[in-house]
Amino acid sequence: MTQRRLAEEMGVSPQYINKVVKGKENLTLETISKIESVLGITLIEIPTYDKPRVISFESPCMKTPLSRVDAIQISNDIMSYSNKGFSEATGTDG
Repeated sequence: MTQRRLAEEMGVSPQYINKVVKGKENLTLETISKIESVLGITLIEIPTYDKPRVISFESPCMKTPLSRVDAIQISNDIMSYSNKGFSEATGTDG
C-alpha cells in the first residue's frame, strides 16, 4: 500500500503520513487507531486485568503482612549492603 492510498483511507494528508513514516510527527492514539483499522493490524495492545492483584509477604515474627513495596525496598537495601562487600571500616575492632 502506498503512502498516498493509506492517507486517503485514513482521511489525512499524504504529507502527514510521510512525516509519520520519517519519524517527524508523533503518533496520536487516534492516528494509531486509524492505521490499525485501515491495515487490519494491531500496533498497540493494552493488557487488561479482571481485578488488581495484591501480593503480600508474611513473616512469622511480624504481626502484620509485609507489602510488596516494603518487601522490594528491604530486598534492595540488603542488596546495596551486600554490594558494598562489607569492606568499609565500621569503627570497631571486630
